[in-house]
Amino acid sequence: MDRLVSGPHDGAWSGLTEAIAFGTKDNVKTSTVYHEIKHAKMDTLLRKNPEFLEKWKQLATDDNGKSLYLTSLEKICSRIRSLFVNDQEKKSDENLRLGFMSQYARTDVSEDIAVLCGTVEENPREFIPLLMRKGYADDAGLSPQNPKIAAKVRLAEQYGLIPQEFTEYLSLEEMYSRSIISENRVLRKGLDPDEYHELLATSKQFLEAAQTFVNKYPTSIYYSKVSSLRAFLIEEMADTPNDKEVISAYRQVLKAPWKDPVEYRRALNVLANLEERAKTADNNPRFWRDAYDQYSQAYRDGNINTVINGLNLPVNQ
Repeated sequence: MDRLVSGPHDGAWSGLTEAIAFGTKDNVKTSTVYHEIKHAKMDTLLRKNPEFLEKWKQLATDDNGKSLYLTSLEKICSRIRSLFVNDQEKKSDENLRLGFMSQYARTDVSEDIAVLCGTVEENPREFIPLLMRKGYADDAGLSPQNPKIAAKVRLAEQYGLIPQEFTEYLSLEEMYSRSIISENRVLRKGLDPDEYHELLATSKQFLEAAQTFVNKYPTSIYYSKVSSLRAFLIEEMADTPNDKEVISAYRQVLKAPWKDPVEYRRALNVLANLEERAKTADNNPRFWRDAYDQYSQAYRDGNINTVINGLNLPVNQ
């Protein structure tokens, strides 16, 4: 499917040449890359599952079955008003109520799919107030549950345009935000016993759910992030800084099939700090520090193979 409509993404996918053309070779936005890749994946999907497009279109209709996509005249007016490049429009309450992540997503079904699925990849946390009943709804000024967006996400998961475990991952992110190391860091600021026990209960629930997730999805793209959140929480709750459970949790981060450079380096650094605190005659206090330095150098050198696959480390010991 070729796209001739201009928009906020400086690139275009051509189904004829099966290539992405970017408007500029330098400083291509990450959002553009995600967006155009989703166009490519959608074209591939439709060759095998043409029914997908009609199912998505049905989710973009009003109560009378009328399409919610912009008419030709509305598209022209939108360009004149420059809504396609208006950041505020992205979170328009009206667009979200109708089930669209932005005004540009209302261009047509192809853009609707690419915008939503691209956002899942680039900014998954944007969906917390849209899909979760608890979380950031009040802070973001959005409805805590958006059934239209949720239905599109479920369909995208079902057909593999986004990871099938995305919603489960998002629920872990939301749960983590209510743990004892939530963003406001209130644990050490005079909580009453009831508040503390509620946070502690949520924290324990998260630890269990996170381990269940990585066991269920051992090849998930979210494995690294979930394991890292779990390890950080265990570290915060540990009785001693060298708790064996802490070490085991951070080693689990290193097992991720796809290494997140930020999480991988952080895990190596924590393990290096722990080994340096626990120097004994029979251990090598430089093993993890050397590993951290080696991976960091590979990252700086742009060694993609090492960055993605990590180092050959005894993480199962």
